[in-house]
Amino acid sequence: MLKKYGHFFPIVVMFPIFIYIMYVNLIEVSKQVTITKENKSPSFYFTSVEITPEIRALANKLKTVQACLDYVTNIPYKIHNYHARKPIDTITRNYGDCDDKSNLLSSLLSSLGYQNYIVLVPKHAFVIVDLKEELPHKKALRFNEKIFYVLESTAKDSEVGFELQYTREEIEAVIDPLAKAVVQTGRINYY
Repeated sequence: MLKKYGHFFPIVVMFPIFIYIMYVNLIEVSKQVTITKENKSPSFYFTSVEITPEIRALANKLKTVQACLDYVTNIPYKIHNYHARKPIDTITRNYGDCDDKSNLLSSLLSSLGYQNYIVLVPKHAFVIVDLKEELPHKKALRFNEKIFYVLESTAKDSEVGFELQYTREEIEAVIDPLAKAVVQTGRINYY
């Protein structure tokens, strides 16, 4: 019997592996945001922002935007050559690059109900948040009729309202991390 049907054995073994690889690739593509700029080739950003029970519990424990920022900035910064990791992986590994840390920070803020976006500039990502109130003596980004404060997830012990280190022209994209889409920002002002 094995001789008669033995040639099907590799197919039976390989088919589930093939299905698994396709599934994993579909998951990765679903995290992908395509960024198109005038007269440039499209680029891609992989967001891994997610609200899980573990992330929600941590966010509820931290309670404030500044506490979330403090938590994330105290995770060591380390560059790697992979797509943005899941927030829980950044916590577990206790290190991350700007993408990992921004995705974790965005997940925590989203869990607390704060509207936030991930901003892409050349070779860097950071988070902006709508606090629903203005902070005196802090500069902010204004776009789409709202005020957003910069959160620099890689600067240890930074504060809400971090000084923007980039010009408006250097902003490549503003990404809605839960919708996994580029936001049409209209005019962006920094004041």
